[in-house]
Amino acid sequence: MKAKTMQRAILAAAISAVSCHTLAAGFQLQEHSSAGLGRAFAAENTIGDTAAIVIRNPAGSALFEDIAISGGFNYVNPNISARGEVSHFLDFETENGVNRVPLGALVPGYEPFITSGSDYVTDAFVPNFSIAGRIDDCWTWGFGAFSNYGLESDFSSGFGALEVADKASILAVNLAPSIAYSWDNFSVGLSLNALYGEGEFRTSVPFNDANPFFTQGGFSGGERILDYENDGDWDFSWTIGFLWQFDEHSRLGFSYQDGFDFEADGDIRSDLNSLIDLASADLTIDIPGIWELGFYHRFNDEWGFAAGVMYTEWDDFQELVLSDVRTQVNNPVTGERIVIEELTLKEEDFESNWRASFGLEWYPCPEVTWRAGFAWDEGTAQAGLRSAESLGDLSDISYRTLSIPDTDRWWVSFGGTYRWDQNFSIDAGFSYLWGDDESVIEEFSFPVDPVNQPGVSGTTRFDGGTTETEAWLFGVNFNYTF
Repeated sequence: MKAKTMQRAILAAAISAVSCHTLAAGFQLQEHSSAGLGRAFAAENTIGDTAAIVIRNPAGSALFEDIAISGGFNYVNPNISARGEVSHFLDFETENGVNRVPLGALVPGYEPFITSGSDYVTDAFVPNFSIAGRIDDCWTWGFGAFSNYGLESDFSSGFGALEVADKASILAVNLAPSIAYSWDNFSVGLSLNALYGEGEFRTSVPFNDANPFFTQGGFSGGERILDYENDGDWDFSWTIGFLWQFDEHSRLGFSYQDGFDFEADGDIRSDLNSLIDLASADLTIDIPGIWELGFYHRFNDEWGFAAGVMYTEWDDFQELVLSDVRTQVNNPVTGERIVIEELTLKEEDFESNWRASFGLEWYPCPEVTWRAGFAWDEGTAQAGLRSAESLGDLSDISYRTLSIPDTDRWWVSFGGTYRWDQNFSIDAGFSYLWGDDESVIEEFSFPVDPVNQPGVSGTTRFDGGTTETEAWLFGVNFNYTF
């Protein structure tokens, strides 16, 4: 088979099968304040010890008599590693479905091999800023700048299945001005959420002859199979929140942040560009809504307790779709032009998830507060395998993916605050979180020779799982009251 035909066939498959994993539920960001980090973000929409409460609950500005400012960052140091067997198959279309044959049965000497990706999720700084102030006895205002979603996974060049997963990144920033009204011991607030997002998703040709199909096509490794990078865009939603101070020691908070229907224009690129003439499309993503309920109780002058529960509507996030595709491709068999209007990049089928957290605070003196917290964060990827019964003899694959090997996570947190005077204080906190090792099975397929062997595809299969899932988080915030 000619190398040019091979290139065109691989790219045609990549357009319909590229995996965009990074916008996953398991990496929803909680890091909106360092005081919250110290108690595992328990009742973050209720306590109101800093202006950061307006990020989670716009009614929280009612807790401040003067202008309060909080700004800082959390440093996230994840460590996720994976290991598995990479094998290759030929899939033959038949009247009864698809017949899968191991490549070793056809090519003497070929053997599957083991590959691993170590610490392939990058570190990140997650900044935050918030301010709250009073208009009159009833009305207050707030503003928050933060991020609810973000991650970057990037496999090294030595990973033997780059055609399955290479790089995926997302940056999302939320700006939220808010206003609140209070009477008696009750307040209600509303904020406008302006979300800016951008991202990149890439698959590549593996190095070191890892894929025999690419080797015979004349590839040396590192060539982009498909690289989608959007230009960034804005979308808008809203948050409503309530606070009830039902006695001098206790209060209850409730908030709901509506989801986003995010759409951003981007470019499709490939080093196999003989196929693509025009390459741009809109990435459409349903970002879920978030419900949060918090409770805070001060037992006495020395001790306080916080508890919170969060529910995220990730069942709205079922697939990643390219819409309004402005790309014309050439049929690798006939050479005729095909106009594509919409492409489903990946079926995700996430499930909505719960997060429960508990925190304890100790106030040994007016200048110092100590915190500790624990949280359970439910994973959103479905357990088990996605059925492939409709594909004949093809094997099942997992809902979990290499870029997002989502799992239940447990948090342990500690932190504290030091008050220099009535106006200025510093918060610091850290958390350690971990999850179980999970099975991950993914595949990448493409027609090996559509001209001479129509109906025959080559498939790379990664069959393994995560070998390490943990993260360290550190944060510091500076707070000032005017």
